Amino acid sequence: MFFLLENDNPSLTQKLRAHLNYYNRPYQGNISEDIFLDEVFNDAGLVLKLDKGWNKYEDDNRVTWYKGYSHEVSLKDIVEKADFKSRKGNYLCLNFDKVKNIFHVYRDDLIGFNLFYSPQYITNLYPLERQVDYNEDIGLIKEQEKFWRIEISNASPPHSFPENYKNDLSISQAAEKLKDLLIKNMESFFAHNDFDNIEVQFSGGLDTTLLCALLNFLGRPYELIDVRGKEDINWSPGTNPLMDHLSSFSWGFKQSHFYPPQEKHTVVSGFWGDEFLMRNPMYVHWILKYNGIKLLDEIKNYPNAYMTNFIKTDYIEKIKKFDYAFDSTKKLYTEVKEWCLRDYQTNHLNNTIMYTPFKDRDILDLSFQLSNEAILSQVIRGELQFEIIKSLQPSLLKEIDRTKNNR
Repeated sequence: MFFLLENDNPSLTQKLRAHLNYYNRPYQGNISEDIFLDEVFNDAGLVLKLDKGWNKYEDDNRVTWYKGYSHEVSLKDIVEKADFKSRKGNYLCLNFDKVKNIFHVYRDDLIGFNLFYSPQYITNLYPLERQVDYNEDIGLIKEQEKFWRIEISNASPPHSFPENYKNDLSISQAAEKLKDLLIKNMESFFAHNDFDNIEVQFSGGLDTTLLCALLNFLGRPYELIDVRGKEDINWSPGTNPLMDHLSSFSWGFKQSHFYPPQEKHTVVSGFWGDEFLMRNPMYVHWILKYNGIKLLDEIKNYPNAYMTNFIKTDYIEKIKKFDYAFDSTKKLYTEVKEWCLRDYQTNHLNNTIMYTPFKDRDILDLSFQLSNEAILSQVIRGELQFEIIKSLQPSLLKEIDRTKNNR
């Protein structure tokens, strides 16, 4: 058993996300009886339950469960050398020190891996009473035979506001920089990871088409898979309560295939292509408003653009309702970064690794350097992705479903 610490000073983004009811919807099932999670640790009232697909390292001093990928070094090397400093990637290491009786959590530099806890349980999938936040470090210290003390401290912020901030990049300038970043990241991913069965979750949209162009450029073979529709041959609603729940509160899981737990897959996905590249209409509205531009007026000039109908259908009312204003550039971009970092869309599930190249700190920082004109071109027309596809493999432009966001 252990005590929880409450957050008494929620940020604007926390309040907004709570209102929109995106995340942390308590699951009404019983985690103690859930057959889809394995109990891997149980000591003095502290229970760790995980899905399939976790690796385990153990020696005389510690035991570590780990999952995911790093761009900078293999995750196996990180764990075996106990070199747990934050790196680029999407991973989680749960380390139990047998000597000191300390349980600690280590994550990637964007803290992109969900972790939930309650007075008895810790898990990565089951939404419990609290979620470890992106700016929190968590550790548990065993002080008595049946008592664990939880310590939550502020982590080093994944992002700080740049000292010499400028937003003056054109679409062509930013597209060249973004292409170089994506190529570098994908080369690093394949250099340090040996995942098989590479699949692209192809939606026909800009982001997944760009990923196909990049994989073709790098000469990496892959298979195209569809975005999951209402029916999945591997899962039907009502057969797995946990999967039902994940699909109900996360649009990312709602689109993802639920493969049999023992099957190994690596799915390359366009998730975070909107959020990390100035195509989320909510926060782009805040930025443009701060600079004297009204997004909802501007889209009237582009009735048939790639993103217009999506904005009109899904965001007009949200933008009007959450029409926030900021009194400094620093406050604005600090809140926008927090919005992006708190955006948990999907994650690895069982033996399926979800590789999300767009979720990268340097890509997010690059997007903040766009000029106002470039931001408008990006949020309405997705010009960055179009530019890179055109430079890498222009024949793929005809594969883009320009009605994808008009449904």
